[in-house]
Amino acid sequence: MEISERDLCVVLLASALADPEGEQSRPLTARPFHLLMAELKNAGIMPEDLLSGSEEENLVRDLNLSADAQGRIRLLSARKDSAVKALGNLEDRGIHVMTVFDPEYPRMLRRKLRETQLPPLFFYAGDPKLAGMAGIAVTGLRQPDAAGRDFTEKLAEKAAEEGLAIYSGGARGTDQIAEKTAAGKGGVYVSYLAEPLSIQIRKQELRQDAEAGRGLFLSDAAPDTPFTAGRALGRNKYIYASGIAAFAVEASLGKGGTFNGALYSIAHRLTKTFIWDNKDFPGNQELIRRGGIPCGFPDERPLADLCGRPKQQGGKKEAEPADWENPPEESAADEAGWHQMSLKDLGMI
Repeated sequence: MEISERDLCVVLLASALADPEGEQSRPLTARPFHLLMAELKNAGIMPEDLLSGSEEENLVRDLNLSADAQGRIRLLSARKDSAVKALGNLEDRGIHVMTVFDPEYPRMLRRKLRETQLPPLFFYAGDPKLAGMAGIAVTGLRQPDAAGRDFTEKLAEKAAEEGLAIYSGGARGTDQIAEKTAAGKGGVYVSYLAEPLSIQIRKQELRQDAEAGRGLFLSDAAPDTPFTAGRALGRNKYIYASGIAAFAVEASLGKGGTFNGALYSIAHRLTKTFIWDNKDFPGNQELIRRGGIPCGFPDERPLADLCGRPKQQGGKKEAEPADWENPPEESAADEAGWHQMSLKDLGMI
């Protein structure tokens, strides 16, 4: 397989691919990764230079990294050969990688999330172009009742008819109902997974959807990374941010991924967040009370009109892939103010 040195650097620094060992070799999460990239950029050092070893003295001199940070970078970068081999093995299984430097990285995430919230990379299976489609986010319970299932199916059918993708999380229940319904009606879906991608893509139906261009499966962690509740909650912001609108079908009151994900979307204005106005679910009514938009069963109005297309002018600028050779005078990162944080704040220098 072919991968650029820059993308390989991201894989080494920000993923656990090829089984890193030792406390210092833990991959960088989004915030420290982007801060390190900013420090490198300010020092005139390309990310890929970390792989050659030729810039080690520059790192010490220009960035004044601590011994711990230096050790972490050396250990991560030392996995280059094993990581390339591991990536090749993943390619053979239909799993690929995109990094924040790639043009196919999900555009709505760049537009709506602060740069330090952007995952440095996604491992994926399927057509990455699906992540650039206009669509709606759909979330709900893992065990929806009959009415919730009916609502979800009608919503997904309507989205498929209008050419809108479904963005969801691949979990059993509402997520899978929305995804399967859309695919069955000629539509497409994008799943931000919390389950291990390597396990999910072995399922025949999902693999067929990926190969046929009906489904795209994304994971911000290495494909064999086990499920954690934290990752499941964290990926909710990707689901909501990806949609021109979001629909929470059924939510438990004050707990669970659906309630907390919708509440985060409402509070941070990630997208128009519609809540099914079902009086039988106190969680739904609480979300409406906190600013969610009440909605009933899908009606005759086009979803695109109900949701509204994303504005092209004004608002937060989209964070384009960093141009290391010709940095812009003003960037979305500057606008968000995250550059005022430093590696020192994170204990890296």
